[in-house]
Amino acid sequence: MNRDYRRVWGASTAGAVGGEIGELALPVLALVTLGASAQELSWVRTATFLPYLLLTLWLGVLVDNRRRRPLMIGAELGRAGLLLTVGVLALTGQLTVPLLVAATFAVGALAVLHMLADFSFLPHVVTPKQLPDANARITATQSAVGIGGSGLGGALVQAVTAPVAVLVNAATHLVSALLLRRVRLAEPEVEPSEGGTLAQAKEGLVTMLRHRVVRALAAEATVWNLGNEVFMLALTVAVVGGRSDGPLALGLVLMAGGVGAFLGAGLSARLTGWAGYGARSWCPCCWATPPRWSGCCSAGARACGPWSCWRWPSWSPGSASGWRTRRR
Repeated sequence: MNRDYRRVWGASTAGAVGGEIGELALPVLALVTLGASAQELSWVRTATFLPYLLLTLWLGVLVDNRRRRPLMIGAELGRAGLLLTVGVLALTGQLTVPLLVAATFAVGALAVLHMLADFSFLPHVVTPKQLPDANARITATQSAVGIGGSGLGGALVQAVTAPVAVLVNAATHLVSALLLRRVRLAEPEVEPSEGGTLAQAKEGLVTMLRHRVVRALAAEATVWNLGNEVFMLALTVAVVGGRSDGPLALGLVLMAGGVGAFLGAGLSARLTGWAGYGARSWCPCCWATPPRWSGCCSAGARACGPWSCWRWPSWSPGSASGWRTRRR
């Protein structure tokens, strides 16, 4: 692999580590530092993921008509600046929940932009023959970060407090931007597509709605994300709000989920080959639901104690990819 690929790989790793830290730091910042209620925390989490629902089509059109690397660098610098501002305001006592919600939405929008640009940038960095191996290395690294990053993030928040962890998160995105800046690839100019932004976004939406399989997958992903966010909100409030070591405990629970996702991904290909993609998607949902329900019912009001660590590794092969990447 060439030097440019190693820099892109390093940037992806730095961004993934930052994402894992932010997954814990921002909710803990809201709950512990700002004393937010469960409803206010729901606003923060909604602001994190609402851009994926509202902006993906529009930003996709932007990515199709621009060179990818400048967009990725700008997105990373933007996220670093926003998180730095949030951390400083929190340390100086000037941060409020509405400001955190606004900043979180902006960070989420930049995350969408970076994700879309990243998808189509790597094929320019390596040859077609190298592309499968290049993707595999990045995926393996992100899987490893997904398993260990949550525990690291929880330990970091527990040790240095959420505002400092947010500053560390900002630093990871700055590192990612600097690595991308050092990529020497002469990315070809992109010829703008015909039609305006609205027309292109409408065309993409109509294509999705008319395609039976894509329409069903989009609906499934929407329902899955809604349920996952409800669960994550309840989990965060119960663990962080009820324990002195809440951030560390939450990190360990999420790390257990990463282990379950890794094991599920290993079984996914075999299950797909045996039963087909459709059965592979719905069978694990049935498989994974009873353990979570029984854990909640058995543990009652303290469902986010030991039961959480038990039910998260039961995450199914069908939902393994959804756990770490969120099915957007």
